[in-house]
Amino acid sequence: MPIPSREILRIRNFCMRYPNSLRWELADLNLTINRGERLALVGPSGSGKSTIARAITQMFPKGTLCKGELFLAGQDLRRISFKNLQKLRATELGLVFQDPM
Repeated sequence: MPIPSREILRIRNFCMRYPNSLRWELADLNLTINRGERLALVGPSGSGKSTIARAITQMFPKGTLCKGELFLAGQDLRRISFKNLQKLRATELGLVFQDPM
């Protein structure tokens, strides 16, 4: 019987560039969160906190370039169907914006 993975979120060598940008907003990001762990992203405006959240939730503009690994509970978020991604967002994954207006 396989032992369930402790990893909830695994990001490896992840890079992301918004459309029409000449630089990577995220470059070689590596992050692992295991069951029971919590993470707070803290930093000044423009440091990439929202960009990381958008990458995990796959909520970025059409034409955004991404490379690297992005797994949530063993699912490859970069290759999940849109229907399954919507279901995951509705049940397991959310993003609360600082200024929702």
